Amino acid sequence: MKSLLLLPVLLLLALPALADELQSVEMVARAYAKKQPALENYQVTIQTDQIARMIERMTANLPVDAPRPESPVVRKYWQRNTGKSLFRAEGPNVFPYMQEMVQRFSRDFALELYSFLLPAGRSADRAAFAARAEVKVADNDLAGVKLQTTTLKFKTPVDLKGAFFADGLGLPQRQVTRLVIDVNPEQEILTRLELTQVDGQVLTLEVRYREVPAGQLPEEFMLTSLDGRVDTRFATRFELVDDIWLPASQERIVLHDGRKEVVKVDFVDYRVNVDFPRDIRKLLAP
Repeated sequence: MKSLLLLPVLLLLALPALADELQSVEMVARAYAKKQPALENYQVTIQTDQIARMIERMTANLPVDAPRPESPVVRKYWQRNTGKSLFRAEGPNVFPYMQEMVQRFSRDFALELYSFLLPAGRSADRAAFAARAEVKVADNDLAGVKLQTTTLKFKTPVDLKGAFFADGLGLPQRQVTRLVIDVNPEQEILTRLELTQVDGQVLTLEVRYREVPAGQLPEEFMLTSLDGRVDTRFATRFELVDDIWLPASQERIVLHDGRKEVVKVDFVDYRVNVDFPRDIRKLLAP
């Protein structure tokens, strides 16, 4: 009976320790959530030759003289207060399959760079995972740069469910047995993730930043596997729009079995902090 009465007390005593173990990680999460506070929403047009190629493949079996559908205008809408983004094909004769095609393509470029890592609102979930893991924190010095490494080792495989990073780059969420997080406490950025799965697969995500007066811009994500089978680079070129740094272009390079696949998109005609149409607001609602 005494041991049962002591259990809640021991759990309460453990909470500050868990908070201390993730202190630097959560500091970075809060910093990401506060980036560019003047940005409430944006609408942007996406330009790429990939859509035209997809339509060409889709209509390859039509007679030569049959009319082909025009490439739609593809727009992205993003809302800060919900953290949601929406990709839509717009224009005349946009049929459902074309909309579906655009949605599939857009998954490769749906990364919200400041909310991809350590998403806001998931602090309690991260603490819960830490409570289930053996956690070690170590300070390191890499060429004069001070880093802090937090390692979570799980006794049984877990599904991270987006608590530490979002989907979109190919970094798996399930069957995770070990997670390593490197942060730079001074610059308040995450520089590296290392993930081990139950089958022994080890993947590493490195993040490179560009320093501007407004802070650090996540300019490049590099995902690799220890066995060399995964090698993906996701690079962003930024530009100032109404004194806010936003992506001007993005490029995804995938190396697989000796082949190189490159997909690039440009972002043009930004409209920042505007009133969206009612149907867009509904789709971006919580």
